[in-house]
Amino acid sequence: MSTGRLTWSGSGGPHLTPTLGRWRAGWYLFARNRFAVAGAVILLIEAGIALVGPSVAPYDPTDRAASPLLGPNLQNLMGTDDLGRDVLSRIVHGARISLLTGLAVLAIAFLGGVPLGLMAAYFRRADAVVMRVSEIMLAFPSMFLAIGLVAVFGTDLLGVIVAVGISGIWPTAVLTRSVALNILNEDYVLAARAVGSRDSRIIFLHIVPNSAGPLLISASFRVADGILTVSALSFIGLGAQPPTPEWGAMLSNGREYLFSALHISAFPGIALATTVLAFNLLGDGLRDMFDPRHNR
Repeated sequence: MSTGRLTWSGSGGPHLTPTLGRWRAGWYLFARNRFAVAGAVILLIEAGIALVGPSVAPYDPTDRAASPLLGPNLQNLMGTDDLGRDVLSRIVHGARISLLTGLAVLAIAFLGGVPLGLMAAYFRRADAVVMRVSEIMLAFPSMFLAIGLVAVFGTDLLGVIVAVGISGIWPTAVLTRSVALNILNEDYVLAARAVGSRDSRIIFLHIVPNSAGPLLISASFRVADGILTVSALSFIGLGAQPPTPEWGAMLSNGREYLFSALHISAFPGIALATTVLAFNLLGDGLRDMFDPRHNR
């Protein structure tokens, strides 16, 4: 394995030597992207809040903490909602729900979409079936498809997660197929076929590892899209039900008080927007990290 090193060009800037390993070069490019690093830091902070925040939250998210509709104060840093519940405590508990929701949506989409995409790319008979079904499903806007699936799986948080995850299977399958088709034309895959390697060995030893970069980039955007879609469905009453402290449901709860108690909707909205933005920034950094044009 090449260790490589960083040298300095005549212009005074850092220069990647040809001996720098691909992964080390990728991490270097990621670290140079300040927005991506900021997104990663934000997500690490939110992950810490999701892990330990509920145990140290000042109040129970479903119990009354003070008078209703109080603005931010020393006892309730983000104020209280229409039932007197502490907004900060509800946002802290909602962080765990939102992150787990995004990861669950990602897991469903990838567990279903990646195998379908690999089958479509490697087996021509399966390609026709998978792609025709994908084209039909992708003809529907993702939100409408999710709403239709919610009617099947139920209008609770679990049903919405399953519905949004299933709606993400088809774009994941199309992406996986596209990446795998490019890899199938590489010399090392053709050589493996020439020496009689089994199909399973080619798929899991050559195609899957070399598809990791694009799929990781897609994963960051898929988590952000999952969190946003689930929150949108909760906002219209098809997701988390009261008194679950989910950010989309909290936004919906504060609609009637936008002019008298803006903080009820403002703080959950800021938390949701920050999380989605952080995942998008992380995805941009991963794109720089795995893009062969940058690594060259």
